[in-house]
Amino acid sequence: MRQNESEKYTVPAGCPNWVTVELIKKTIKTWQPYYATPLKPDDALEMILNVGNLMVAFKESSCEAICCTSPSQ
Repeated sequence: MRQNESEKYTVPAGCPNWVTVELIKKTIKTWQPYYATPLKPDDALEMILNVGNLMVAFKESSCEAICCTSPSQ
């Protein structure tokens, strides 16, 4: 597990290299007010990856809509 020496936030082992301690920290600080229980780095990683998957799905559905729609006449 990669860990920032001055922070309690960590990057879970095995996650993509683009996930940083700062991204984990910002995710927890952003979402913690909406959760009754303390969020952990693993929770933040799940949120980050799920948002990424959602963006991929939106992009794919947008491309399908553009490619499969015939022009109006």
